[in-house]
Amino acid sequence: MEEIKEAAMQMGGLKAPGPDGYQGIFFHKYWDTIYDEVRGITEDFFLNNWSFGALNITNLIISPAQNAFVPNRQIQENILIAHEAFHILKLRKTTKMYDLGIKIDMNKAYDRVEWHFLESVMLKMGFDVRWVNLVMNLVCTVQFSLVLNGVQGNTFTPTRGIRQGDPLSPTNTQNCRNM
Repeated sequence: MEEIKEAAMQMGGLKAPGPDGYQGIFFHKYWDTIYDEVRGITEDFFLNNWSFGALNITNLIISPAQNAFVPNRQIQENILIAHEAFHILKLRKTTKMYDLGIKIDMNKAYDRVEWHFLESVMLKMGFDVRWVNLVMNLVCTVQFSLVLNGVQGNTFTPTRGIRQGDPLSPTNTQNCRNM
């Protein structure tokens, strides 16, 4: 159970909350209180008595700072903006003071992982079928819900991609096998 606690403590404390409204900091602070509940869910999961569908919903909070969603702007314009920002930084490299920081993620490889491919690779690598089924249960039961202006929309299910700490992932809606 120590591994479960370690994983819970690695959750981003202030990342986007799930549909229950709790951020990772809740689990950090109240671990001793929720320990028995988490242990029971974990045991049920490993005994194949549980599906993570209800726990595998993520709210996507669209921030005004995410310029891919700015009205009347194409995502390709980000390339020009990034080039200009790098140019400014390059010109100022002789000083120790910088005016901006940049975080760019133009292409997320994990968003493109096909679920059937993932399953096939794990089986080919010799992972036990029960383990592969557990992993695929987690991967295939992901659901997203957009939160715009504080209002949660309907949930939708992707058919490819693996969440890697960033809840944004593309959707394509047909490939997950029934678990």
